Amino acid sequence: MNARNTIAKQVKVIRHLLLWALITIVATGTATATDYYVDATLGKDSNPGTKQKPWQSITKTNSAPLQPGDNVLLKRGESWHETLIVPASGIAGNNISYNSYGEGPPPLLDCTVGLNDKWQTLGDNIYTHPWPQKPGVLFYNSTPKPSVMSLTFKPKNTPPKGAILLQLKKNTPYTNLWVIGSDTRTGLVTGISVFEEKWDIKRKVTVRQANQHTGLEEQLPPMAPPFDLSLKVQSLLQPGHWYWSNGKIYLRSARPPTKNQIRVGNLNFGINTKGHDYLTIKNIEVRGANTVGLFLVNSNHCLISGNRIFGTGLLTHSTGILFMNSSNNLVTKNQVEYSLGTGISVYAYDRVSHHNTVSYNKVTSSGASGIMIGGEKPFQVQYTSVADNTVERANQIAYDSAGIYAYFCKAGNIIERNIIRNGGSAELKSSGIMIDTDSGPMIVRYNKIENNSHGGIVVTEKGHTIHHNYLTNNAPNHWKTAEIVFFPVNENVANCQVTDNHLRTGPDMFFFRISKGSGQGHFIDRNTYIGGKEKPFYLEKKQLNFHQWQRYSGADSHSNQLSQR
Repeated sequence: MNARNTIAKQVKVIRHLLLWALITIVATGTATATDYYVDATLGKDSNPGTKQKPWQSITKTNSAPLQPGDNVLLKRGESWHETLIVPASGIAGNNISYNSYGEGPPPLLDCTVGLNDKWQTLGDNIYTHPWPQKPGVLFYNSTPKPSVMSLTFKPKNTPPKGAILLQLKKNTPYTNLWVIGSDTRTGLVTGISVFEEKWDIKRKVTVRQANQHTGLEEQLPPMAPPFDLSLKVQSLLQPGHWYWSNGKIYLRSARPPTKNQIRVGNLNFGINTKGHDYLTIKNIEVRGANTVGLFLVNSNHCLISGNRIFGTGLLTHSTGILFMNSSNNLVTKNQVEYSLGTGISVYAYDRVSHHNTVSYNKVTSSGASGIMIGGEKPFQVQYTSVADNTVERANQIAYDSAGIYAYFCKAGNIIERNIIRNGGSAELKSSGIMIDTDSGPMIVRYNKIENNSHGGIVVTEKGHTIHHNYLTNNAPNHWKTAEIVFFPVNENVANCQVTDNHLRTGPDMFFFRISKGSGQGHFIDRNTYIGGKEKPFYLEKKQLNFHQWQRYSGADSHSNQLSQR
């Protein structure tokens, strides 16, 4: 490592330590702070909220006259079926804090309710239960499940099982659906989509599916849209498949649901900061929120640490921890598991979101991206650090996203020292890191990216710096991909620096894939390539061996390619 890199790393460490020091000072409060205790079993809302006489409900804390420096402490081992809504802001040096006390598991904000007493059978292991509105998640055998969709096509147009269906709209991410069942006699398709509400019967459908002979994914010409989106019990193919329609939940269950402890999302949010600033939220568990587990909206200078968010559903924002229009926050050391949408998101909706840090979190088995930063133009994310996180098994439902995904981002964002592995599947494309449309120059460094189903680092736009990353087996041969991919969207990829990376891949895989027009202005050198196919570099429609790659691209004059070992 040269002196410049060493100094840059030291500066980064100092900045992070200063941020931690500031957060620690802010979170500490003053000697005049009041502690309020909450115990769901032994408390009463008429009590003064002391440790000896605690409050009982979360509703009581939501209306409490909290002052800067106050602490609200939830008893460990207790649970509440309520949303925590922050009623006030702290000030610089005196956060309002939410934490736990006592022994046992973290206090639980359970956003679900059990369905055990009104089930009726329709035969063939199909059951119904009255429920007034659509839930975002259903727990079957304690596992969160997304609802299924029914799409009816003309029988001759029926897409096969395993195909991906897309509906495209200019200047917006495409709507996609994963086909999990197909009946060519009736044209009925069963699918799962994180974009369920966006499907319609007017836009044509593009089908992507594996070629039966080559195994490569191919895109078929657009075809007529489904003529019917009404939900049908015939789409409930496996135990745990469900949907909601006209005031009822329909479920296929291997045994009577009363024996399966079926639960559904009943509350949209577990915690909502409601626009308040200078908050600390630590050591709380949220389970089964329909929309967002922990919603930090229009809130600044907050510390979110040590929380567990489990099984967030697919309504509206569909995210475990969501920072919307919020700046100068630190989210660290949280666990986000089985969110049916995104795990953690920093999002700018109608104002710029800046100087947030997402660090040391573990995100597991998300339906879409593990961590996402992005926004709505012109309100974008900038100067945000995504560092030292572990993302595993992202994109278990969504197609063509990433473990860490960025889009509509301004300059100054850094993705570094993350571990991203095992995303996607043979049918669902998931890159390790993807920098997508309208993103300013970004730094991607010191990440370990392995065994993702579609590329290690995949970028569009200009000026990215990609260095000291370890990429291993991220480019399976059933997609046109590679360990590092440059793909144009609105404009060609250009002027990127790709240095000092370590790429190891299988005997039928590519190291680099650069689309036509996106090979200009790059500095690519000092990389190590291990394995790969006979010609493992793809440059603007040419497959090249290492020496041809050096000659045609002008890259990697100080790099080397080694055989597998």
